[in-house]
Amino acid sequence: MKKIIILLLIITSCGKSNSKEREVNKPKNNSELTFNLIAHRGGVVTISTNPENSLGALKEAINKEYKMVEIDIRSTLDGVPIIHHDSVLAHLNKGEVKLVSALKLNEIQNIKITNKELMPYTLEEFVKTSNGNIGFLLDFKGNYPDEFYEKCIDILKVNNISNVKIAWSKKAKEIFSKKNYGKIGLNYSSFEKASLTSTFLKEDYFLLISAFDYNVDLINKAISLDLEIVVSVNLWKYGQRGITNTNIIKIDVDKMIMSGVKSFLIDSDLEFLFNKN
Repeated sequence: MKKIIILLLIITSCGKSNSKEREVNKPKNNSELTFNLIAHRGGVVTISTNPENSLGALKEAINKEYKMVEIDIRSTLDGVPIIHHDSVLAHLNKGEVKLVSALKLNEIQNIKITNKELMPYTLEEFVKTSNGNIGFLLDFKGNYPDEFYEKCIDILKVNNISNVKIAWSKKAKEIFSKKNYGKIGLNYSSFEKASLTSTFLKEDYFLLISAFDYNVDLINKAISLDLEIVVSVNLWKYGQRGITNTNIIKIDVDKMIMSGVKSFLIDSDLEFLFNKN
């Protein structure tokens, strides 16, 4: 009888221990996590006060303690790096539309835009305004001579911008990699190949994926290598898929969070998905 009682006590004790272990390992919810947020389109964008790629949007991202901003870089006709998403300048006088690449910087500065006469800013103006308080994820819109990318690197270095990531542009990645400056973005395919090479270093790269593109095996592999994963939560891309319901987007985001992802490139409209309150 004593043996039976002792056995029951051991079983009960083990059950309690396992229960505690499950509680400790239970994934945290969003209110308990700290995220590395990257502001899409140049910062915290609001239609009325802070248009995309504006200094106001940048300053608001700094105020809200975003880790980085994603900026769109183009070249003027005279090779000056400017921050502008579209290939054209629209909303001009008399409804004109002009190619950014066909205009010199002084011509761009002389063109008046109806939206508070806001002009595209130069990369130099942007990084100087940041005062080293935020990092930059660079999206180069176009294929330019090597000298253009080198000029961008010089501007960033002179202004002591060390937190730099390069996304999407193959040419930009090549030049920045040669100069050993910034982290290079990899998609699933390029990550899988690069991770098998003897020269692969986690400090040189980051995995850049969309929130709706979930590959558990490669995400787990990246985490096992301690490689930073940046998940893009892009409202326009969701719209292209016919998805406008933020509850569906939240499901995708939560799945990534449960997998251990902490860095997200987001439209500021989706900031509420990561609120601690």
